[in-house]
Amino acid sequence: MVEECSSKNTQSGGADLGGSRGDAPEAQNGRAACDVEARLSSLVWPAAPRESLFWSHIRRVDDRPKQSIFSKSEGAHDCYVVCNKDVQRKDVPLGSSSAVRVGLTVSMICETFVDNPNDLPLTQLPRSAFTCKVIYVSSVHPGGWVPTSALRHVYKREYPKFLRTFTTFVHEKVKKSPAVAI
Repeated sequence: MVEECSSKNTQSGGADLGGSRGDAPEAQNGRAACDVEARLSSLVWPAAPRESLFWSHIRRVDDRPKQSIFSKSEGAHDCYVVCNKDVQRKDVPLGSSSAVRVGLTVSMICETFVDNPNDLPLTQLPRSAFTCKVIYVSSVHPGGWVPTSALRHVYKREYPKFLRTFTTFVHEKVKKSPAVAI
């Protein structure tokens, strides 16, 4: 099955390669959504500027057979998988002659668990009845030479930054929706 991907070009305030999917299409009712992003990361001296070009794919996988590699955990209400992978495209050249293209592979699995011992409708449950399990794995190749100390600095800053940003995004999204739309 071939799926259409939307495209967007963003500038990152940091070396954040995971990013948020703010205005990207959402996966609903088992359908997948995909987009292609081009990002310019801020310069970390003395390294050359880095750019990333990657596709991002989201899919709801909770209705898959148990033997499938993408089935949800026992007791999970739903499950989403997000994958990002770098891509080479001739129609998206580097922004400058000194820039280097970053290679990346990112995967995230998000599962929702509902504590509902009385079998109430989901819309009648308090927010405290819902928890989320997130598994995030990434492999980033900075492309070209980057000092080890600079890489450590970026990793120590960006992974916690991603987790804080993602957590804030989820809290804000949940706070704005009084009824559960799962």
